[in-house]
Amino acid sequence: MKRMFLLAAILSSATFLVSCGGGGGGEESTTVAAENLEVRVDQTNGEALFTALEGESFTYDGGVPDFETTTDTKVDIVGPTANRQNLGFRISSDGNTATGALEFGSCIFRITGSNYRTKLTVGTSIKVRDCDIVVNTTGKLADGEVRRVAVTVVINGRRATRYVNLSITRDGSVLIESVVFGRVKVRTVTGTGGF
Repeated sequence: MKRMFLLAAILSSATFLVSCGGGGGGEESTTVAAENLEVRVDQTNGEALFTALEGESFTYDGGVPDFETTTDTKVDIVGPTANRQNLGFRISSDGNTATGALEFGSCIFRITGSNYRTKLTVGTSIKVRDCDIVVNTTGKLADGEVRRVAVTVVINGRRATRYVNLSITRDGSVLIESVVFGRVKVRTVTGTGGF
């Protein structure tokens, strides 16, 4: 009798494990970015990076010391149609606007049109010492699918963020408009039923 009871208990446990996927068979692994991507803009990569950001606007709360602006300052990345050059910018604050060519070796703003009375005047070139792009990739899926992710352009420590479409491949390559911005480390996350 005891043997029959023991056999029934074993069979019941086995049935339970099978119905639950064998106690772990339902777990799936997913690849995600393990870090943010930080890129220093220079002469070799600047044009490609900012061309991928064409049409995006970045607003710097409280102004940009390099531009001598002290109120919210918007920087638009504009293309050839708007700028009549390969790549350009439009800076605006307090009802004033400056436009010109965006050049690289860091970020260089060469002003060709402006109604600012100081600093951002026609003929002025402003070279930013430290110009960086930070992409908030940490924890984002690395599966090649396009998603909206925060991208920050840093001008000498002043930060402005915009959400843009980008993808991260399984090897960690970060792409915006088919331009590879760089590569991040990836890690595998295991969880039940996906990530």
